[in-house]
Amino acid sequence: MSATAATATATVGAGKLVVALGMVAMIAVGGGLWYARGESTPSPARIAAPSHVESAPLPAEIAPPPVIAPPPVIAPAPVKRPPVAKRSAAVQPTPPMSPTDEVTMLKAAQSALATDPVRALALANQHASEHAAGQLREEREAIAIEALAKLDRTTDAKARFDRFVAAFPRSGYRLRLERLW
Repeated sequence: MSATAATATATVGAGKLVVALGMVAMIAVGGGLWYARGESTPSPARIAAPSHVESAPLPAEIAPPPVIAPPPVIAPAPVKRPPVAKRSAAVQPTPPMSPTDEVTMLKAAQSALATDPVRALALANQHASEHAAGQLREEREAIAIEALAKLDRTTDAKARFDRFVAAFPRSGYRLRLERLW
């Protein structure tokens, strides 16, 4: 071990010793003060017992506690449950339409638009009921609006067009549909 390392070790050791001795001194002084400050308790004085003890007068009569009638028991009103709709085992939800079925249905609606707008509208409405959130709903709505315009149902066509514009504000069909009326 080098001389500087030995000196450092001795210095650290001496520092720890000084701290330990300081703590012992503080504890000793504190304990002495506590002991010196402690109050001595005087011994109790002797008191002679009285030769004659008077008793307290007895109360004339103790009144019984008032009787409180228990609250009446009220039976809870029967809870009527709403009737539960029962599903028949024969009714199965229709499976979602495949993209191929969507295209086929809308191609038929588009073809019918030129000669049979009633059929085109029926196919568009069928598509809406069977596949409301389908991938081709923009095309479906354009076909339905055009079919309504060809059937001279202008009020219905304009109302559906307003919903179309709200749903598809950047649609490529918009200009063509605006020219219908």
